[in-house]
Amino acid sequence: MLITLKNNLHWIIFALGLIFYCVLLSNAMLSWSIVWLLFIIYTWLIISVIFQNYLFKHFLYILCFSGIWVSLTWLFIKGIEEVPLPRGAFLFKAEGVVPSIILFMLFTIPLIVYHFGFEKQRAPQKPIEKIPITKKKSKKNNDWEEASIEDIESGNFEII
Repeated sequence: MLITLKNNLHWIIFALGLIFYCVLLSNAMLSWSIVWLLFIIYTWLIISVIFQNYLFKHFLYILCFSGIWVSLTWLFIKGIEEVPLPRGAFLFKAEGVVPSIILFMLFTIPLIVYHFGFEKQRAPQKPIEKIPITKKKSKKNNDWEEASIEDIESGNFEII
């Protein structure tokens, strides 16, 4: 029980921090909620290093997930405004949409580079042409025929 708690304590603290982040957002405290999120990220980092559970991949996911979360929050708080007429219409404000898109791009690019950037680029291979299999009989001796490449690689032939 204690080993499981020790291995997952940093994740539990991060989840509780996200809940408190949402509470701060509900009180219309965007700047304090972002400061709280940064504090939670550093707390997660310190606890995972202390308990020797730190993985760079997890830190990158936490950082990028938090940035994407902030960009979506920014979009809904600063970028979209409900207007009274026509009923149910929304007004998109450039002052909120543009920073939100920039933040979203900034925090998704590291994920894309990490996931696809470290693969080795392979040179395209030329398709192998299949040699038609023809069985030729020797004119000298009619009891045997030449082995094709496929016959040699299969190992199903008799050595004289």
